Amino acid sequence: YCGYKTPTATVLQQVQAYFRSMPETLDSIYRAMGEIVLKAVDAWQKNDRNSLGQCLHQYQELQKALHVMDTHSERLSNWLKERVAVEAVKISGAGLGDCLLALSGDWAEITESEIHALHPNAQYIPLIISQTGATLVE
Repeated sequence: YCGYKTPTATVLQQVQAYFRSMPETLDSIYRAMGEIVLKAVDAWQKNDRNSLGQCLHQYQELQKALHVMDTHSERLSNWLKERVAVEAVKISGAGLGDCLLALSGDWAEITESEIHALHPNAQYIPLIISQTGATLVE
């Protein structure tokens, strides 16, 4: 959790306003996102972490193209890649805050104070994801 959340309706309004004069571009981005989701589902079902990581990265790039990745989320994403050595990271949900989804990584030596230095309300929420859902790691 990056420490704050912009309501989804607000994010969608901003995206619509930004692309008002470029509807074909917006449609193209959304179409590409849908294709990547299908590839990610296939990679998940085949337990293909490399392909899943590539899909997460590609989807994240499309979210950047939508302008839903703010400066803090970008900074946090880069920190996750560099400091935690995650395989892939992307915004969850609509963007402009809320959570980032990080695939794997080395969290063993990360401290709460290090995470709070990124944003005072930021949190690390460890989950194990399986075919049946998510489980919080205690």
